[in-house]
Amino acid sequence: MSLSGVPAVTERVSIQPTISRNVRIMMAHKGVDQRAIGAVIGRSAGAVSHKLAGRAEWSADEIFDLSTYGGPKWPVERFYTDPDAPEATRRNLSPKLRSIQGEGRDAMPRSPLLTTV
Repeated sequence: MSLSGVPAVTERVSIQPTISRNVRIMMAHKGVDQRAIGAVIGRSAGAVSHKLAGRAEWSADEIFDLSTYGGPKWPVERFYTDPDAPEATRRNLSPKLRSIQGEGRDAMPRSPLLTTV
């Protein structure tokens, strides 16, 4: 129950739009159409169209087949990653977080209690 007495509605978040977007990116990268993608996953071009439009879901087997077709630049996890999400790098960390991790001029001294003997 929420504070107002009305049950909270949980929002269902789907990974399917991210997968579809990444499949479109791969299609553009490789210069292929929906017919070629359909041949890879064993479906028709119309079925691929439904998947890209969000009217049907991508299966894990289909994503695996696409990653094999895409080669080493297209591992399975790339299909599940939002292409607009900023890449987590140490440069994105604030100076305080860098100092906690032991980098930079503000590096915090390591506690002797935390070091292994």
